[in-house]
Amino acid sequence: MKNPQKLSKSKPNPNNIKREIKALIVQLSRIFKAVSALKNHILNYSKNKQNKKNKYIYNFFELKKNINSYFFLIIK
Repeated sequence: MKNPQKLSKSKPNPNNIKREIKALIVQLSRIFKAVSALKNHILNYSKNKQNKKNKYIYNFFELKKNINSYFFLIIK
């Protein structure tokens, strides 16, 4: 029977953990900003739409373009 690998007992560097947490918070805030901007864009589009029949129908090419631009903001 082979010996299982031993886990290293060294403690992680707390400065690295703090840096990772800050980076995650920044990424999450960018995601929330992009999602809320996209939601507001869709709501404004549907409110400003003249045709009552297509009030909540969104142009999906425009939506895809906006999602791509918001996603670019997240990963920049």
